[in-house]
Amino acid sequence: MSSCSFKTLYPTIGATTGAGVGGILGGPGGAALGGFAGAASGEILKADKEVKEAMETVEAVTEGDVKKLVELKLGEQQGWFDKTVDGIYDILMISAFAMVLYFVFHFWYGRKFAKQLSQQAK
Repeated sequence: MSSCSFKTLYPTIGATTGAGVGGILGGPGGAALGGFAGAASGEILKADKEVKEAMETVEAVTEGDVKKLVELKLGEQQGWFDKTVDGIYDILMISAFAMVLYFVFHFWYGRKFAKQLSQQAK
């Protein structure tokens, strides 16, 4: 389920849209032709990610970059638990950054408030 993306729906969306527009403009023949064109364009858009991954692999092989090849294959073999741990790590890093910003803001505001109080006391 985690490997699913919106790109898998491109052929269906393209075929539906193409058939609808083709049906309005050209009747049954236009609907068939529009559905075919929409499905074909959806397949092309869906395959774009696979082509990019293949290009990375080809570049790594031609450059002889063994480390890059191992990283690519390990990324493909990453399981649900590893992806979950990576997600939790990302959430913790974002939370730590937000906490630092929170403390810096309160430190700055505290100094500003203390200056205002000292000026009012005069």
